[in-house]
Amino acid sequence: MPAIRRLLWLLVFAACLLAVYVVAVYMRQSTELSKDQNPGIIKTDADIGGLYSLTSHTGTKVSSTDFAGKLQLIYFGFTYCPDICPMELQTITSVMNRLPPELADQVQPVFITIDPERDTPEHLAEYLGLFHPRFMGLTGSQAEIKKVADEYKIYFQKVEDPGSSQYLMDHTTFTYLMDQEGSLIALFRYPANPDLMLQEVRQHLKGTS
Repeated sequence: MPAIRRLLWLLVFAACLLAVYVVAVYMRQSTELSKDQNPGIIKTDADIGGLYSLTSHTGTKVSSTDFAGKLQLIYFGFTYCPDICPMELQTITSVMNRLPPELADQVQPVFITIDPERDTPEHLAEYLGLFHPRFMGLTGSQAEIKKVADEYKIYFQKVEDPGSSQYLMDHTTFTYLMDQEGSLIALFRYPANPDLMLQEVRQHLKGTS
C-alpha cells in the first residue's frame, strides 16, 4: 500500500509540473503574439489603394503620382465631422510635427473628403488651416470620390437627421500609410496612436537607419 501511495503522489507531482510547464509556454507565446500583433495597426496584403486624380484645396488638379517618392498618410473624412475626423487629423499633425524637417519633407499628409457637396476647395483650405501646413485636401465630384473610396475600401453613407438642417456622414475611420510607390504599408485603427504611427513612419523613411 505505501508503494502504491508513493506512486500516486509521484504521478500527481508529475502532472502538476506538466501543468506549470504548459501554462508557462502559453504565457510566453501570448506575450510574443501581443508584441507582434499590435491591435492599433493592421498589416495586410489586401489589394487596397490605387491611383487617383482629384481637386486640391488650392483649386488645382492633383494626382497620386504627384506624391511619388513620398510616404502618404491618408485619411478619408468630412469637415463637418464633430469629433473623429479632427481627432485623427490632429494625430497626423502630431506625427508631422515630431519629425525633423528633412524627414517631414518625405511625408505627404492627405485628407480626402467623403462629402464633396459641402467640402469645396475653399472650405477645405480654411479647415486644414487648423492642422499641419503640409496637409493636402482633396475633393471632386461624387463619382470621383466614390471611385477613390472604392479603391481604398472606404464605406461612407449620408446620415439624415429629421430634426436638423445639417447631416452627418457615417464612414470608415482608418488612417492609411502608403509607401513611396503608392502601395499600402499599414492601416491605423481609430483612435490612432501617434507614437505607434510615428514609429511606423520612421521605419520607412530614407536616412533613418
